[in-house]
Amino acid sequence: RALVTAKRAAQDAGRRYAYAEQTRLLERVLALWEQVPDAAERLGIEHLDLLELAALSAIDSGEHMRALNLTRAALADIDAGAQPVRAARLLVRRAKLLANMGKSNGVPEAREAYRLLRSARNSSERARLLVDVAHALARFDGAEAAGIAEEAKAVAVELGDVAAEVSATIM
Repeated sequence: RALVTAKRAAQDAGRRYAYAEQTRLLERVLALWEQVPDAAERLGIEHLDLLELAALSAIDSGEHMRALNLTRAALADIDAGAQPVRAARLLVRRAKLLANMGKSNGVPEAREAYRLLRSARNSSERARLLVDVAHALARFDGAEAAGIAEEAKAVAVELGDVAAEVSATIM
């Protein structure tokens, strides 16, 4: 019961914009997860989804180191070959966190995200992630970033995603 109650309390905290409290409660859910054999069924969420939710909550609460650790755990859980867009999203998040914290420029993560995205089907999320990758690379390799931004723009135009097209254009 503690697992389900903590998850409900985390949802309530998020609805109230109490992100620090939400993060603390989601960490409690993650700690209890291992003790409950059917945790995914009880919560209606997979472990990887819970890690991502907790990382986003940590970002919202300003706990970037915790968000980085949760993102690292999510990357360890994911099968990048089976879910390349999701893995790329996690890598882009990691690149942004590392760069914002001054720990790295995020370029290796951005390039790995791009490698994964090259084999993914076109989608609006793919287009937006390509823009994020281009942005992460822009200060370090302008030509590479411009090429990726053009690719993102082409995908966005094909899909009719005006917001992604604009983002790629102003990249």
